[in-house]
Amino acid sequence: MHIIVKVPVFQSKGPIDVPVEIQIRTVGMDMWASLEHKLRYKTNVDSKLVDKYGDQLKGYADELEQIEKGMPQFRNMLNTNSQNANLRNPLKSLYEKAD
Repeated sequence: MHIIVKVPVFQSKGPIDVPVEIQIRTVGMDMWASLEHKLRYKTNVDSKLVDKYGDQLKGYADELEQIEKGMPQFRNMLNTNSQNANLRNPLKSLYEKAD
């Protein structure tokens, strides 16, 4: 995800707003991008192997995307079930804290 914001930069003539791009990524995205960059630009690997490993990295990226989409759904399901359990037994959370 990329976000573009304006940041005031103070110069001798006064402040001016400068657009700045902020990139937000998950740990998985960061790891993938680092490996892909290293593979493409920082090695002397044969181009056929670069293509092969690049395709493999693309497959991993697709898997990571599916995992990252599924995790919030899983968390929401757990939160919903946990809240429903507390509604059925409102004192349960008090007992758990006492342990």
